Amino acid sequence: MIAPGARGVMFHMNEAFTDKNQMKDHIVDFVMNPTKDKAVCKSTKRFGLMPSQKGAISEKELDTVADWMIANLSMSKSEHDANQKKHQKNR
Repeated sequence: MIAPGARGVMFHMNEAFTDKNQMKDHIVDFVMNPTKDKAVCKSTKRFGLMPSQKGAISEKELDTVADWMIANLSMSKSEHDANQKKHQKNR
C-alpha cells in the first residue's frame, strides 16, 4: 500500500469537520497545497505527504471528486465501528 485507504481518510475528515462545506474546502485546498499542518490523518508518518495535484486536476474536477468522496465514502464513528466489527467477523 502506497497511500492510506480513502474510507479511512474520510473517517478522519468526519472527525475533523462537521460541516460538509468546510470538509470540501479542506479537501480542495489540501490536494492542491498539501502540508503536514493541514493533514487530518496521522498516516503522513507512514506514507509521507501526498504530492500537490496542481496541473493534474482542475479545481472544477476536484470539486466533483470531493463531492463524490463526501457523499460516498464519509462514515461516522458508529458506522466505522460497525464496519470494523463486520470485517473482524469475516476473518
